[in-house]
Amino acid sequence: MSAIFGEQASLRYLVNGTDADAPEFGSVKIEWSADRWWVRDEGAVKSALTVRSGETVWVSFQGRVFKIEPKTSSRRSKHATNLGDACAPMPGQIVEVYVAPGDSVVSGQKLLVVEAMKMQQPILAPYQGIVTRVPVAKGDQVTAGQLLVHIDEVNE
Repeated sequence: MSAIFGEQASLRYLVNGTDADAPEFGSVKIEWSADRWWVRDEGAVKSALTVRSGETVWVSFQGRVFKIEPKTSSRRSKHATNLGDACAPMPGQIVEVYVAPGDSVVSGQKLLVVEAMKMQQPILAPYQGIVTRVPVAKGDQVTAGQLLVHIDEVNE
């Protein structure tokens, strides 16, 4: 991840507000091109869309959005995204909304679809829970990092 932020003395980051060390990748190879990460492992290739905003990098990978930022003394996790928040990975338009407040969702369930740069990006539930907020509707324009859906986790 040091390639994201350039050469950094610290390899500690905030990922969705949670402290994280730079990961060990082992056999996984990650390549960077313009706005995408290409993740290669044992013949499989997947891509992750990335958008930079200052020191923050938004990564949209397999329907989940991660806010990655360097951990510095001026940043505190109180400014970070709540883990139950599904946020826009980039500016775009809401083209489909599949959930409403009160709906039960399972991990990986499609919540809505954002279209940006003529590409549709599904936003998936990070875990099983109850949708408590959907402050957007089909046709709305959204900004990078804007809250799209909030889910309260349900442990069974």
